[in-house]
This record gives sequence, structure tokens and C-alpha cells, in this order.
Amino acid sequence: MSVRAEVVARLRAAGVPSPEADADHLIEFVLGRRAIDPQLTPEQSQKLSDLVATRCRRVPLQHLTGTAGFRYLDIGVGPGVFIPRPETEVLVDIALQHEFATAVDLCTGSGAIALSLATETHARVVAVEKDPAALEWAQRNVGARVELRLADVCADDLRALGPVDLVVSNPPYIPEGMVPRDPEVALHDPPLALFGGPDGLDVVRCVISQARRMLAPGGRLLIEHGELQAAQIRELLHSFESVTTWQDLTGRDRVTGGWLVSAETP
Repeated sequence: MSVRAEVVARLRAAGVPSPEADADHLIEFVLGRRAIDPQLTPEQSQKLSDLVATRCRRVPLQHLTGTAGFRYLDIGVGPGVFIPRPETEVLVDIALQHEFATAVDLCTGSGAIALSLATETHARVVAVEKDPAALEWAQRNVGARVELRLADVCADDLRALGPVDLVVSNPPYIPEGMVPRDPEVALHDPPLALFGGPDGLDVVRCVISQARRMLAPGGRLLIEHGELQAAQIRELLHSFESVTTWQDLTGRDRVTGGWLVSAETP
């Protein structure tokens, strides 16, 4: 049995959802290059075996390699920060459909959304996060390209960050008491980044309230959410125009947003 086949078999037996892809990533991580049928030194074999054993305990692959791919970026991640997901790339795609000069990313986590907006446009981007541990990861990722703020969207008044053209957010939106199906999420993503109150929308409501304060008239708000929350969020966006829900690549409702009719006055 080849090295790759053995790794795939171990990962599959442990219930890892994508054993082939994970095997390729781990082998590449150990070798520093891609290899179809790698020849490993004893030290490399031991390192790979240890990594596979850890992955079999459902520690996220991204925690083992230290990075998560997001659009054109390699985002540094590890314990203490939410791992950016491919479905969140849809939020960035939608944001880029219209020009903007200024943007705020609320609940930024690793900074993946904010950094994508900053590197794919010439916009000035500010990112807000309340968890100091997550903010440390964001600082490592964004450097000087994004302005970071430590603040709580449900406790602080962020109107001073405006007026801006765009507000985006991937807030915590899992209802309390609901256990995520994947052990990688349930056991390793920080609860602050997952749970949004009894109906999952507590932080979403705060994001909408902050957006009304920060957006310039005609500015746009985009929120990522759970697949069953779109109708509720459209109702919460009653003061916005052209409210729309977009699907992710699996066809699930994933992003809802609209245009602010008029800015909130102090």
C-alpha cells in the first residue's frame, strides 16, 4: 500500500469527511511540495503519522497546517479563531459586484473577509472583533492593510466608523442549544464565533443596528447566515431597499442584504 493510500484509509476509518483531500494536504505539508507517490524519510514518516493520528481525532486540518485557503489568500488560523469556510467566499463575491470606497467588516474573526476586500479593491477597510484572541489572529493576517478595532457590536456604538459604503458580517448565528454536526466545529471553533442567542439572531440584530448607524445613505449591508434564517433576516431588514438572499455553491440560502434608504441620525 502506498503512503497516500495508507493515509486515506486511516482518515476514512476515522470518519474524516474528505480523506483524499486531507491526505494530499498533510503529505504536502510534511514534504513542502506535492507528490503523487512520496518517498519519505523516517523523520517525515513519523511526522506524517503523528499528524494523521491528530486529524483522526477530528482536530481541524487547518489547525495542523496553520493555514486556511480563502479566495486568493492563505489565512493563518489555529485555536482561538473561527476557521473561514468556502461558503463565506460567496459573501465577498456579492460585495464585489458593486464598487465601494469604504467598508467595515463586523465580527471579523481571522480577518479573511476584510483582507479579501482590501486586497481585491482599493477600498479602505476597517474590521471589528470583540474577542482579543481572534483579534490577534486577524492582526497577523491583515498587517497594515486593514484597520482593526476591538469592540463589541452588541455593546459599543460604532457610528464613528462611518459613514461607509459597505458593511459586511459573518456573525455568530447558530441557536443556543444546537450542537454543530461536525466535531471540528463543535470541539474546536470558539463558541463566541458560533452561537447567537436563543434563535441565533441576537448578534445579527446588533449588526443590523450598527449598519444603520455606519452606512451612508445608499450604502449596502451583507450578512452571512444559516440556511433557514433568510426569511427572518429579510424581515429584520425592513428599513433597507432591494433586500435579496443569495445561495452558496450548494444551493443553500447563505447571504442576505440590501441598500440603506437613509442613514440613522444621532
